[in-house]
Amino acid sequence: MTSFTVSGTFRAGNAPYFRDILHWTRLALVKNGKRDGFALDVVRQVAHPLAIGINHIWASSAPERFYIVGGFARGVGERYLNVLRAEVSQLGLFGFEPAETHAFARRLIVFGKDDDNGGVHGAAIAAVVQDNPGIISRLRLAA
Repeated sequence: MTSFTVSGTFRAGNAPYFRDILHWTRLALVKNGKRDGFALDVVRQVAHPLAIGINHIWASSAPERFYIVGGFARGVGERYLNVLRAEVSQLGLFGFEPAETHAFARRLIVFGKDDDNGGVHGAAIAAVVQDNPGIISRLRLAA
């Protein structure tokens, strides 16, 4: 079995372990022990559409929290949340002064539970909704 190491191990021929993927994703943001500007720019570009979505959802319904889940976000870690919060702050949040936005974004945008089931739950909900058009409005009426 061939292997190579860069502060972690990727096993060629085998599926990489989850912790290896997390490690490699975090390494992508660091170059020679310093923040990699190009990688951070890529993360900003990835986070920007989500920041726009958060901005729009906040303006329409003002939820208490936005829970961020998923392999990429978890892989990058707290840096991803910081970039996402900065993007949301730059766009602004309805009802907040620019000086207040960043502090509020730190409470508003957090990691969700790291149980690797987010996609499964989303797929199940999508299947139920697809098979039962109008179920969401019926559930709202029942509540």
